[in-house]
Amino acid sequence: MAKRGQIKIKAKVTAKRTVRLEQRIQTNYTQPQIIYQPQQTVSTAPAQKALNDFGNQVQKAQRQLSAATRRRSISSGVYSRPVEDLFHTLDERRKPEELESSAMYDVFISHASEDKKDFVEPLVEKLQNAGIRVWYDTLSMEWGKSLREQIDNGIKHSKFAILVFSKHFFAKKWPQRELDGILSKETVSGSTPLPIWHNITYEELYELSPTMSGLFAYSTDKYSIDDICKALELVLDKEVV
Repeated sequence: MAKRGQIKIKAKVTAKRTVRLEQRIQTNYTQPQIIYQPQQTVSTAPAQKALNDFGNQVQKAQRQLSAATRRRSISSGVYSRPVEDLFHTLDERRKPEELESSAMYDVFISHASEDKKDFVEPLVEKLQNAGIRVWYDTLSMEWGKSLREQIDNGIKHSKFAILVFSKHFFAKKWPQRELDGILSKETVSGSTPLPIWHNITYEELYELSPTMSGLFAYSTDKYSIDDICKALELVLDKEVV
């Protein structure tokens, strides 16, 4: 009996020690600390720059291909002699491809208001019917906006500039200002203006402006509106020969 009692007591002591040991383990246990590390952001700037550079190279290649495949001559005998002469003259005055690609208009028309009815308006109508983009004050000017700013933008964003020289042209203030801007553009871009003499002789033009009389021009006495339109149309590749 005594041995059995000792066994029970020993069993109790062992049980208590076991409980205390478990409590000690639980007391000493500490939950592991979780440290938050923000995810590093990978920059996409180099990839975007490479994509932009590739796009620019593609556009440059397209412009070079367009320049290489552009017609530089027309079939002899298909068009009248005046049209062929005008075509070759205008083609030699073509602007560089980089400047052409940024143009919004094909031609800027500088003129005096007195010449609208009998020449300028029929010319603009003929050019538009041929699909040529024309900057013409009556059509392009917006109400309430700066007159000078709109004219400047028209000159800057046109491939060619037609100057309708007449006695009225040199008597008006705004055509003179347009002329200054067009000649300044020639200095910067090499885009030669295209003068047309309307109801004015060489001697009369010389008296009004000796420098302008020295520019190679076409007279409405010799060339028709159809001739001028057709030549410009061919140079701008608006018609397939």
